[in-house]
Amino acid sequence: MTQLEWSIDRSFFQTLDSIWGPHSIDLFASPRNAQLPQFMTWKPHPQALNFNALQRPWTKLGNLYICPPWNLIPQILQKLHTFASGRGTKRAREEPAFEAPGMARKRRLYSEIGLSSDASHTILDSPQAQRRHVAYGPTQQVYIRWAQERDEDPFHPDPALLINYLAHQRRTRDWKPTTVLAKRSTILDLFSDRSPITESMVYKDYIAALKATDIKPAEIGCLDISPALAYLQSLPNNDDMALVQLTRKLCWLLDICSFLRADDIHCVDINKTTFDKRYLKLFVLLPKERRKGKRIEKVVYISANSDPKLCPLAAYQFYTSRIKDHPVTVPHPKDKNFTICPFIRNTLRLHAAVSMQTISNHMDSISTLIPEVERPTRRVKPRAIGSTIAAESGMSIDDIIAHGNWSSPDTFQNFYRLASRTRSNFTEITLSKSSGSTL
Repeated sequence: MTQLEWSIDRSFFQTLDSIWGPHSIDLFASPRNAQLPQFMTWKPHPQALNFNALQRPWTKLGNLYICPPWNLIPQILQKLHTFASGRGTKRAREEPAFEAPGMARKRRLYSEIGLSSDASHTILDSPQAQRRHVAYGPTQQVYIRWAQERDEDPFHPDPALLINYLAHQRRTRDWKPTTVLAKRSTILDLFSDRSPITESMVYKDYIAALKATDIKPAEIGCLDISPALAYLQSLPNNDDMALVQLTRKLCWLLDICSFLRADDIHCVDINKTTFDKRYLKLFVLLPKERRKGKRIEKVVYISANSDPKLCPLAAYQFYTSRIKDHPVTVPHPKDKNFTICPFIRNTLRLHAAVSMQTISNHMDSISTLIPEVERPTRRVKPRAIGSTIAAESGMSIDDIIAHGNWSSPDTFQNFYRLASRTRSNFTEITLSKSSGSTL
């Protein structure tokens, strides 16, 4: 193995990431050993965000992960020292940040049509736009290089070029239809006017044919959560439990009882949370949901359970008693213009927040105890199990929608409902002789 291909063990990286992460980019990597979706390589590569990190500005790249070839360590230390010095800081401010191809092109187009820098900033530099374009960058770069290798203009909205690329990648990389559709949306973001592609007959025919090849899986029924509940009941009492166990328990209970994603819990401001014996009121700033295109603040109410070992309020009470002596305020993970007091903390450093992925891992550590039927999809999330159990137990759909803060019943029916079984015996009702019904 060459110096360029060596890497640390994946599990050890995840431990480092849980303590000092989340990291945003792996600066010295190859497609074989990259620890993060975004990475830079030594030489140009279609999957890399950029290449030769020593020659690139590191400002505005986020939290860097650096695991370089050994012979580059002196140069890296020198670069880090330069950025830490006063002169280096000044130069760093003057260096342009790397932009995804779509964003850079839009910035140029807005300037050409006469938009002021203030107007362009409003459109392109919002936290949501920045996250979207950083996420889109690698896929867009692969498409651009693929087109350029064939002497085609990747910035010309040519439906045949896009369709040929998607078909090529689907064949060579075994993309599923859902992956093709997601990549298509990312590439379309390159164009200020998508209509030459989206309105073309050949494009519509290709997308329709692609969707027709995919089959939505049948319902799997409500899963048996008794092994997970038995595990929670086997744990010590909340006050005697190891902090990592208590953290996992709390995250899982919040997911299944209040339908909170890891992203929601990541955005909870504990300073605005209220608690009493009846319910816990969590305040979520900038959740994934929007209303009429606007970002929102979401309030979630969680009720108590009579069994203290299965009660999210009891878990919350003991968890917050462990972290109360470690107050901390951090920038909001989605918008640095806001600050929050993070809810879930690093179990080794209580003054440090954790990443959304760490919260998801906490949930999955208990969800893995739930046996699942054979199904070619990802593990079923506790919020889907919880909402389906609520429906099967007779809770009204309106109450489930309100509890999940979902915009419509379609959200529950299309994304979370695992079974359509109801408590009513329709056979008995339909065939009952005493009903007196006639047609």
